[in-house]
Amino acid sequence: MKYLSYILLFLSVLSFQFSNAHALWIESAQEGKLNQSHAIKIFYGEYEHQSIDAIDQWYSDVKDFKLFVISPDKKSTELSKENAGDHFTASFIPTLEGTYLIKVVHPARQPYEITAFEFSSLAQVRVGKSSNITLEQALGIQLQTIASPVGQEVKGQVYFKKEAYGEAELIIMGPHGWTKTIKTDSRGAFTFQPLIKGKYVLEVSKMEEEKQEWFGQSIEKLWRGSTCSFVVN
Repeated sequence: MKYLSYILLFLSVLSFQFSNAHALWIESAQEGKLNQSHAIKIFYGEYEHQSIDAIDQWYSDVKDFKLFVISPDKKSTELSKENAGDHFTASFIPTLEGTYLIKVVHPARQPYEITAFEFSSLAQVRVGKSSNITLEQALGIQLQTIASPVGQEVKGQVYFKKEAYGEAELIIMGPHGWTKTIKTDSRGAFTFQPLIKGKYVLEVSKMEEEKQEWFGQSIEKLWRGSTCSFVVN
């Protein structure tokens, strides 16, 4: 019985580490064309280790996330998604010029003991001229740079509950396993200079003391993690 207890404890710790190290991220071209289908992919895994999980291995009920696109006129539309084995695919057709926001915010049903997890990801798509966007979810990264070439600074802002998230730790994950952690300034702003071509994923997280009922279980802490991705040419 004692041996079984150790095994269950090990599996619980492993589950916690697994969920906490993993992230959900959206991949989509940052520029779209009016009245043409725009492709979207959604992955779950550890990008810094170039590890992508098969959908049937995703943590808890994360695979049941809902995907939305918010158009320049602030209209929110849920998009259907298709299982592609190790990621989901989706698409939309932009009918207005401006900036579209693609987003996922998913509270995982299964907590670890007293800690619950919320995964989110954002992608911005510019069609013609840029327009203002508003981040409604609790935690998010907004990029100010579209289609960056190598060597050009990438600029952005991190928000928490619609306010600038100053001194936040931002993990930059680049091609070939390259990673770097930086901090936002007091206004939540950040800049960095990518020196390698390829795909980048940015991640920010925050743990809060938050006592509440979570899908029928009592929790005391809530971990939120949010990502965005882009390609450097």
